[in-house]
Amino acid sequence: MQIRVYLKAGVAQNEKFRDVAPGSIYWGEKNFPLSRDKFGRLFFTMESGESIPEDFFESVEFFSLSASWLKVAHRCTGEYQDVPDEVVHEEGRARGFLDLRPSGSGPEYYLRLSTLNGGDENDLENLYWRIREGNIAPVTSWEERQKK
Repeated sequence: MQIRVYLKAGVAQNEKFRDVAPGSIYWGEKNFPLSRDKFGRLFFTMESGESIPEDFFESVEFFSLSASWLKVAHRCTGEYQDVPDEVVHEEGRARGFLDLRPSGSGPEYYLRLSTLNGGDENDLENLYWRIREGNIAPVTSWEERQKK
């Protein structure tokens, strides 16, 4: 799984960056190749399980992950959040939207996740696996009958 790490605006002005070269940033000894999304936001991609320096988090705006898999077992389409059961009326640290779309091999689920409220890549992965394993219900289901 690849996770996108979106950076805050003005990140190049942070004095902790050793060097900012075209297309990459350097933080300590690590080089992060940069890209821009269709909205012009800077991000780099990391693999699941890879970690970034702890003091780098002050430069991170949010994390995102997109995944798709063939429809083998049913999952409810809709909006998901990682809100613990004992917490009421509070946003979680990750949010996801699960849709169904056609593919050459049959219908597949398409999941888009992003962090909220200071969440990190671990929050994304936890929510991803809870959805894949069917251990969480959507906070808003898109499979309910239309009321109007």
